[in-house]
Amino acid sequence: MKYKGVLSIISTMIILGLLPVGCSSDYPNEISSDDGNENTAPKSSCKDNGIVYVTDYGAKDFVDPVECQLDGTNIIIARNGTSNLSVGDTVKIINGTEADGLDRDLTAKIKAIDGSNIELDRKCGNTIITKVYIDSTKAFKTAFSYANVTNLDVIIPKGNYYVNGDIYVQTNIKCEGKIYTTNKGKTPLFIILRRGESIKISGSDITGSLEASSTHIPELEQYADYDVIFNSQERIMWRNNNPGEFYTKNEANRIKCDGTLMVELVESYSDKSLLTLYLYKRESPISLVGLNIMCIDDAITDEGKCIIAVRRSDVTIDKLILDNENLNKEEGQSSGVGILNAINVTLSDCRIRGFMFWGLGYGVTSFNTLKVTLNNTEICKTRHAVTGRHDNYTTINGGSYEGYGGTLDSHWGHNFTVNNATINGDIAFAYDGNNLMISKCRIKTDYHLLIFRRMDCPTIKGNVEIKDTTVTYAGAAHNFVFYCSKLTDFLHEAEIYNPNLILENVVLELQNDISIVDIYTVNHDLNTKYIMQKLPETISVNNLYITGTNDSKLKNTYFRMMAATNKYYTGNPEIYLENIRINRETESSNNLNYDGKIAYSFNPDHAKTEVPDTHYRMTVKDCGTLSVNIIPTILGDMVIENCIIVDYIYAGSLVNDWPYNHVWWYKGTGKSFFRNVMFDRTGLSPSSLTLMNDAEFERCEFTSFGTVDYMNFGGQLPTVQILKVKDCIIHKDGITSGTLSKNLLP
Repeated sequence: MKYKGVLSIISTMIILGLLPVGCSSDYPNEISSDDGNENTAPKSSCKDNGIVYVTDYGAKDFVDPVECQLDGTNIIIARNGTSNLSVGDTVKIINGTEADGLDRDLTAKIKAIDGSNIELDRKCGNTIITKVYIDSTKAFKTAFSYANVTNLDVIIPKGNYYVNGDIYVQTNIKCEGKIYTTNKGKTPLFIILRRGESIKISGSDITGSLEASSTHIPELEQYADYDVIFNSQERIMWRNNNPGEFYTKNEANRIKCDGTLMVELVESYSDKSLLTLYLYKRESPISLVGLNIMCIDDAITDEGKCIIAVRRSDVTIDKLILDNENLNKEEGQSSGVGILNAINVTLSDCRIRGFMFWGLGYGVTSFNTLKVTLNNTEICKTRHAVTGRHDNYTTINGGSYEGYGGTLDSHWGHNFTVNNATINGDIAFAYDGNNLMISKCRIKTDYHLLIFRRMDCPTIKGNVEIKDTTVTYAGAAHNFVFYCSKLTDFLHEAEIYNPNLILENVVLELQNDISIVDIYTVNHDLNTKYIMQKLPETISVNNLYITGTNDSKLKNTYFRMMAATNKYYTGNPEIYLENIRINRETESSNNLNYDGKIAYSFNPDHAKTEVPDTHYRMTVKDCGTLSVNIIPTILGDMVIENCIIVDYIYAGSLVNDWPYNHVWWYKGTGKSFFRNVMFDRTGLSPSSLTLMNDAEFERCEFTSFGTVDYMNFGGQLPTVQILKVKDCIIHKDGITSGTLSKNLLP
């Protein structure tokens, strides 16, 4: 690129390490004879019409690739006609030569055509059958260079064109044809760049606050209508899958006309000496309409490349078709559309397929961005359909997304929203950062965990919300989990958070009759020394329906809310469960007699007797038939309303567990409230209603239940009381005996 502004932008990105796609290869991916076709002078009509046509600069429709036999000479033999080839055309011969053990494409010029014999100006270095394309790369570069200087729109007329990047774009594009490009090399096909140079400000020059949630930075007031890129080397946390690597604090924002930021800062910049701000004057929006790109070749260079690189703000990509012949996981292509340091980038009605490279295969990447939006876009045959880092306010509206290694993924995202989309993949969501909102979606997954907190930087703050959504689980694991908190023994040197979980109007369809649907699990083993984590503040479920395929009845399934902890967690979660329904056979052969289990679990450190600071507050309403197992130490307020209870008893075994877990004996906090509850063990042997904190009963009914008692083993657990009984019905043999039975019996 010969323009000073563009060179400055690229140089800045390379210095900052912000340009993941290289501008040159470690070795050439092709061998050239000539750099273009003869007709490179523009027709005058392009100036008169204010439009640049790539065909006016020598781009030529190859119609169909020509299949040729190479024999190591400068004569190649067309096997099925010569299509649109002419003498003087510059052509690309795929894998036309070999060097250093690698097949490379050959660029040559046609000297003569005699029937099926095509004479080139140079020898081929291979003896294979391959395809030959008319090469329009030089024509595209010349046309776009002219359009960028004159600020004219570019039209790619109907036809098939072979182009091997790098085409710099600073203006609008309308594509009516189809572009073929190679998977080889490291340089993108299209690079969409800002025109202007950046203004650089050192973080040390900022005297005001740079705390998260700030919107006013006095030193930036003079830069109204500028984009501002915050680039810091201040560490967020160490990554556990790449020793020595850590995530740094970065984000993109925009300065409004009143001098304040468009959105609040998501990071707090404590060490300003490690921060640099890059400011770019906002430029006129540009649009790329109708690009139709086919990536050919089964080979890639090193770790592949990005096909379309977006490096500026206010870009709309409309009706893009980006397809790939290479669907290989071992040597597949890296990424389709890569967005970096940009605000307001929109992809609408796009179709992207074929970025499968294991570890790197992405349909769309979004790094250091603000307000990237995908509307009605379809992405399939990828490792991650969409991925990002420091991607703030990314929104997906409609479309379908498929990935085999985490369909929608963000290493450090903030306020990621998915609306009315279809999501398929082994792992539906892999996420770290803050706030993930899912609404009106159709999700199908083979993986037993719906929301996977990435463990390289394992923190999700804020909420994970799933609303008005249908989830289909096609796997056969023992249990399905909406969210799981996993322990980590890696020293991240940062606080580890677990998100609030909010489920509203969710249907879970199970293709296999699994045992358990876990709402929220907390991994609380003590197999090794872990680092501290924060439990969520809220877990809320309202209207969850669990059913089989085509609404068939389940035989063996129940839902479970596991209130668990150990010494590596802190916090006091509040849990609200309402209207959870299981479509199950009530007369099952395995004697499953409840819809859901409320289970408390606490693994203490046997070397210590410290009482945990965690107490779960639980409200359960209209959730069918329940089995409740409690460890009193972590019990807070409990409200159960409009349910049937078949078990309400201590967790674990009195013989095998309680004598060895002395901390379990401590009384928790709060009270238990039972309203409109049927305690019914009809058809079962009598049990015990074992109370572990003070209780109230209102409009309850007891049928064939058993005793009512409290935990008083050796006097270690303080006595609990029944504080209130109102409008209860005790059927004959509903309560047989127990220390507290007198408080309930008439």
